[in-house]
Amino acid sequence: MVVPVKPSPKAWIFLEPFTLGMWLATAGVLVYTMLIVWFVEHRSNPDFSGSWNDQLGNALWFTFSSLFLAHREKIQSNYARIVVVVWLFLALVLTQSYTANLTSMLTISRLRPKLWSPSKVGCDKNTFMHNYVRDVLNYKNVSLISDGDEYLREFEADNISAAFLEIPYAKVFVNRHCRKFTIIGTTYRFGGFGFIFQKGSLLVANVSEAILELSEDGTLKRLEDKWLTPNKVCVKSYQNMTESTTEENVDSLSLRSFWGLFLFSVGTSSVCFLLFLGHLLRNYCRHHSSQVADVNASNESVSVKTVRVARYLMNAEIRSPWRSPSSRRVVPETEMS
Repeated sequence: MVVPVKPSPKAWIFLEPFTLGMWLATAGVLVYTMLIVWFVEHRSNPDFSGSWNDQLGNALWFTFSSLFLAHREKIQSNYARIVVVVWLFLALVLTQSYTANLTSMLTISRLRPKLWSPSKVGCDKNTFMHNYVRDVLNYKNVSLISDGDEYLREFEADNISAAFLEIPYAKVFVNRHCRKFTIIGTTYRFGGFGFIFQKGSLLVANVSEAILELSEDGTLKRLEDKWLTPNKVCVKSYQNMTESTTEENVDSLSLRSFWGLFLFSVGTSSVCFLLFLGHLLRNYCRHHSSQVADVNASNESVSVKTVRVARYLMNAEIRSPWRSPSSRRVVPETEMS
């Protein structure tokens, strides 16, 4: 069976190295890492300070740009450094995998068979081919064609969607139009070409022996490669087409290959966030332990206390022993209250 083919779409081929789930997971981990870095760094790091838009914009730019270039923003907290190191490792693996897969897609020309209707096929005019396609293969609408040029015209006019040819004719036709057609499906064998001699002729044994010798020493294969598929470009394209399938994302990398790395990145970021949050809460408890005797503070409602804690978590500077004294900032009580 010979069918027309169409090139795979090139406009959006840069999206094909990853599946949709892989792209969504990468975007999710990127945003999650951005929020963790922003939460840890925006109190004391001037590169992540300013208005809300500036803070989130700088955090997003820092996280996204780390995929392609070295960032100029400096990380001060060790918690954020751990998160960024894991994210950079994940980004390195993703970028290398993406580059390798995209390179293979652009290097290997992949042609996909067009969707064709089984009710419109063509075959040779001889009676045996017509009866075989109609009665055995059960194609009801069969167009009888005489030569290769007529096959090409019928294909171009969309009068047929597939053609059944003997193997030598099929190879010659595909060799002439290797960028437009390919051979797919099952090969049906029911005899073949033969030589007819007069009954009792001694040439029968001689010709049979000569053909056997040509087959055993590889001469027939070399003749086939020379005369039926002489174009090396066509040979390579034919091999690529027969080895590929019609599924769109057959070569795309899925989340199944990287879920462990994603889980490690999210887990590390979550642990650092919880440790940093615990450090903040411990500093908050120490800072307000001297105000327990205050009547107004003790009579505050739960909502007021929750707001006070939330403000502290958003604005207070953690006093980490890992930082140098020059990098610490003491937040006045009026700023935290």
